[in-house]
Amino acid sequence: MEHYRNRRINNVLSTYDSSSITPEDMMRLQNDNYGIRPSEYLPYMLDSISDTSHNAVINDLRSWDYIYDVEKTAPTYFEAWAREFRGLLWDEFYNSELPVSAPSQYHTLWMLKNDFPIAYIDHRETERVESLPDLLKMSLDSALLRIKRWEDRKGIKATWGNYKGTSIIHLSRLKPFGTYNIQVDGQADAVNSTKSSHGPSQRIVVEMSSPPQAWAILPGGQSGNPGNPLFDNMIPLWRDGKYIKLNYMQLSDVSESHFFSQKLNNN
Repeated sequence: MEHYRNRRINNVLSTYDSSSITPEDMMRLQNDNYGIRPSEYLPYMLDSISDTSHNAVINDLRSWDYIYDVEKTAPTYFEAWAREFRGLLWDEFYNSELPVSAPSQYHTLWMLKNDFPIAYIDHRETERVESLPDLLKMSLDSALLRIKRWEDRKGIKATWGNYKGTSIIHLSRLKPFGTYNIQVDGQADAVNSTKSSHGPSQRIVVEMSSPPQAWAILPGGQSGNPGNPLFDNMIPLWRDGKYIKLNYMQLSDVSESHFFSQKLNNN
């Protein structure tokens, strides 16, 4: 179920005059990298933690504008921290032998801000009884350790682009046919929903003018031949949020738009 992307789309569209929306507006919307989830979660997490051992990270998170840009480190810190926190918070569900699911991100935050079941706060794998600030500190320590190990293993800085590591993997799973560590903005819950191995398979904007106009881009190319320069030539444009205007042919200009013609005889 969607809790974030649909709300962001509605929020952006509500700022427009429907009579004056342009194709460029729709292109910007399709490439929107703002995260509603961190904008709602992070203030609560930061206000509820009293840790002073990670001031640089805390300050980075406090100054973040919730936009998932590839060069930033705050998105990496938030995503790693939120994942560890959720794992500690709902360990009763994740470690259960019963086929039950933990509450969604959306409902988790609602409960944290309103009426959270106290029994779930305590982490079962420790002898002490934890509070929410305890879980936030434990999860932040664990997240930063995970990021440090990732950086040591990869030998690169854990910027969001590197940590997300968006890759386009060929259906054959042959590595030379794929493109890896694409520095593309966005995140799963943003409108520009890019993940490590998934993302927008096509972006297209159509203006219903007369004649219609359309712009599109593919995360690949028009050729299925790996030896062809057009096999993956659109990936940089897709990464950068660019579009190619499509050739909408009319009867009067069909001949001018053809590169070649071929006539078949039946003898």
